[in-house]
Amino acid sequence: MKLSNHTTSVLKNFATINQNLVIKEGNEMSTMSAMKNIIARATVEETFPKEIAIYDLNEFLGALSLFSEPILDFSDSYVMITEENKPSTKMKYFYSDPSVVTSPSKMITMPSNEVRFTMSNEDLSKLKRAASAIGAPDMVLEKNGSGSSLIAFGKLLLFSADGADNPCLYALNKEDGSITWRTGRTSKAKKNFSFCTPLVIPAGNSFQIISPASDWCFSYDLNGREIWKSNYRGGYSVVPRPIYYKGLVFVSSGYDHPTLYAIEADGIGDVTKRKVRWSTGKAVPRNSSPVIVNGLLFMVSDAGVVSCLDALTGEIKWMERVAGSTSASLIHAAGMIDTAGASFIILGMILQSGFSLITAKLIFIGIFIFFTSPITGHVTANLARKKGVNPIGKTKGKTL
Repeated sequence: MKLSNHTTSVLKNFATINQNLVIKEGNEMSTMSAMKNIIARATVEETFPKEIAIYDLNEFLGALSLFSEPILDFSDSYVMITEENKPSTKMKYFYSDPSVVTSPSKMITMPSNEVRFTMSNEDLSKLKRAASAIGAPDMVLEKNGSGSSLIAFGKLLLFSADGADNPCLYALNKEDGSITWRTGRTSKAKKNFSFCTPLVIPAGNSFQIISPASDWCFSYDLNGREIWKSNYRGGYSVVPRPIYYKGLVFVSSGYDHPTLYAIEADGIGDVTKRKVRWSTGKAVPRNSSPVIVNGLLFMVSDAGVVSCLDALTGEIKWMERVAGSTSASLIHAAGMIDTAGASFIILGMILQSGFSLITAKLIFIGIFIFFTSPITGHVTANLARKKGVNPIGKTKGKTL
């Protein structure tokens, strides 16, 4: 028997899964990894006359490589390998005991193909080199899955599962991980995947769960019943987390044309035409989440443009390009914890030192820290703005 190039390639691939191999009588081969988590099967051109066990497949392939055109002749205990044009050049390769070789105990019915594709050797080599360079030997091909983070509220763990199939919102029992309820999306989307983390907001004597998905933003009660929904008029792969301020829910529609919507959260049913107070498509982020400080909404677009809007009306206060490509979310930090921590440290040093010149110096240091801390600056600026004193500066030709 002469092995074809296809069969030789199959043997080389099998050797990467398991060094052991039992070749059954016939034209089908199968192998299984030592951890029994990888199974492979192949149909080859040749028909093997009997069952043979190979303990070290790489060693067997190495023996074949010594011949330019090897011919295999199978006997009861070994296979004789000869050169096709030189019968005098021979090698005996003895079979292994099948009991010491790891192999599938029975033929396994493989699942049907969900995805089928052809990859050239050149592309496969590139993938292997890239995987080796970054130390990632595994590659997974799959549909878009869920990207939502878990949030804890009461006894529930909530997350959105807006993958390619059966998009929904899950509530798990925080104690044991069991599913408390699962609510599917009631409206279909053109591109059915998003990655947004839900938000729990107050609603009278109870709460609402705000869960943006593709094309729609949904609101649910704590039992998973839908309260209201609002359409983006096109939007998918929603990443920015919603925020809540004075009865308004602020959501971004994601890709392809990101739009920020301010939705009144007291509606019922489809509120698209009744409860959207304002919307804007100017410099809206696809990825980063906005933040609200004292009635002002701040957001940074993927192109690095920071915007400040009146949260209740949508009026643009100012816009400024501050960076290149950006995907990180904004945060607001007034420095209250840092200021209090430093103050307590100084107070402890005063009590430790007693009444002395050192005490006086520490008091002056404490006063200096208080008036130069971020929270003091924040309070001062906020009071000044309320009194009509605006900061001095220019943005795109306009005085702020």
